[in-house]
Amino acid sequence: QNAGAIGVLICSDPADDGFSKGPVYPEGSFRPDTAVQRGSVLFASQCGGDPSTPDGPSEPGASRLSLEEIQDKCTPKIPSLPISWKNALFFLQALD
Repeated sequence: QNAGAIGVLICSDPADDGFSKGPVYPEGSFRPDTAVQRGSVLFASQCGGDPSTPDGPSEPGASRLSLEEIQDKCTPKIPSLPISWKNALFFLQALD
């Protein structure tokens, strides 16, 4: 977003944890080309763990950021969408 992107498509590289490493689920433990990763797009380097307590553990009585501070510091301002490797190929091949 700092470089002007208006959105992000996220996909897992099969070389990291997918079908190019070995048998895919359900026969194996690797991600098939149609799998979509789950996770978070928080700025983990700035807000690891509980984003409301970036400077310490999340425990009762801890100082917490307001929702507005969390959104400003920890969350992207542009949309992101996880897609499968199979769907990402459509876009990657169009770049060639």
